[in-house]
Amino acid sequence: TATVNVACSFATVLKAYVQGNDTPIYTADIAATTGRDETITGIPANTSGTSRHIIVNLCDTTTGDVLATKTLTQLGVPDIKLTTSNANIASTATSASINVDSEAAWTLTVDGTLSGASVSPASGSAGATNAVTLTVPVNNRLQPQTYTVTGSNGTHTSSVTVTQAAGTATLSVVDNSIWMTATSANVNVSSSFPAVLKAYVPGDSNPVFTKNVAAAGVHGETLTVPANNTGANRTIRVDLCNEDGVVVATGNISQAGTPAFSLTASAASVIGNATTTTLTLVSEIPCDLSVEGDGSPTVSTPLGTSGVSTGATGTTITLTMPINYTTSDVTYTVKASRSGYADETAAVSHRKATLRTGQTVEFPCGNNRVYSTTVLTDTRNGITARFSAISSVSNTGTRHIRFASGTQLFFTTDNTKVYEITGATFTYTAAIYKPTGGSVSNGTMTWGNQYTGTTNTWTKGGTDPVRSLDITFTRTGTTFRLATFTVTYTDYQWV
Repeated sequence: TATVNVACSFATVLKAYVQGNDTPIYTADIAATTGRDETITGIPANTSGTSRHIIVNLCDTTTGDVLATKTLTQLGVPDIKLTTSNANIASTATSASINVDSEAAWTLTVDGTLSGASVSPASGSAGATNAVTLTVPVNNRLQPQTYTVTGSNGTHTSSVTVTQAAGTATLSVVDNSIWMTATSANVNVSSSFPAVLKAYVPGDSNPVFTKNVAAAGVHGETLTVPANNTGANRTIRVDLCNEDGVVVATGNISQAGTPAFSLTASAASVIGNATTTTLTLVSEIPCDLSVEGDGSPTVSTPLGTSGVSTGATGTTITLTMPINYTTSDVTYTVKASRSGYADETAAVSHRKATLRTGQTVEFPCGNNRVYSTTVLTDTRNGITARFSAISSVSNTGTRHIRFASGTQLFFTTDNTKVYEITGATFTYTAAIYKPTGGSVSNGTMTWGNQYTGTTNTWTKGGTDPVRSLDITFTRTGTTFRLATFTVTYTDYQWV
């Protein structure tokens, strides 16, 4: 409502309008009067935030002409508006700027998913562009956080929302399996906020390790954990928590519950002419080593064979054995023994040899006269023979052919087979060369009387002894020659 004073000497009509609207909101017939108050009713409330005019006209009742006018000012409801240029901030950001425009005194409140947010100043008087700072904690969660600031001036409210990005955190276990005696383990961590690294053993709600970790990229951390004396394997849980105790990353470490003890052969079967092979021993407490099998095998390690404690890294065992000349596989059993625990064993099969008998190779000596300086070398069927001989020069009686010390007979080796001479016998043919014309030095030699025989047997390996061949014949004016040298042998073959 509004009251106006009216004075007129004749009858009139009083009309009231809201500015910008031609439809009257109030109409009243006014009789002639020297002056009286008239109350205008039906004025609609001004819910806008700005003032407006109410136009009151005194009009002629016949023509409608405006005889007098009065302008009233109707105030609007005070408005308020909040704005921000920081609607999205980083997880590590701790503030955002907000502007408050209000036509009346105002107050602010803040609501967020994390506690600890505040605004400053939290109140102010009417005016444009009041600068306010929203302060929030670093986001130590893995989800985005929202903060809503609401302003009120008693009649109007306005709100603005600031979203803080999610925090980040990672944990990866480097030493995911440790021995029972181990008291440390390594992990890699990262976090965009200060965190706490914790480790727990089963059955204990209190951490066995706690360390504050600053916000940083991926870096290594070493945990201290107790040795496992429970006798059973266990899992150590590792948690990366924020400062509020919320777990943001987790991992597991397996810790053995019994001392590591294993014995593994590098090969379960080895070729028969091999003289060594290796095994790997891991024993966290002292143990003793032994080996069983034919031919007096032995074992050795860099740590000895008694009271050997290798730790988690293990050590190499060398098994030494003789060449298997038998026609059956030979098994060697390596054993590691320690008090209070079952033995660890590993078997190695030494593969059998295959015998080939009746092998023969002949080395012709040609037309060479046998003297001490003669060296005969020839290779046949993979066998090389090298020998020298000495012949007596007596003209009559017994003639001697003797194989000199150092005479050799051996086999070559290829990629798949290894041979060694054994049980060889040597058959010789000695003869008288007869010249068909002229002297011995330039005549053509033909065979005369031939003499054959067999030496005693050579044994495999070692240095061959001197061999003597004694031949008795009657001199006929010719020169004694060595005609052929034949080897009949048995060999071993391994595959």
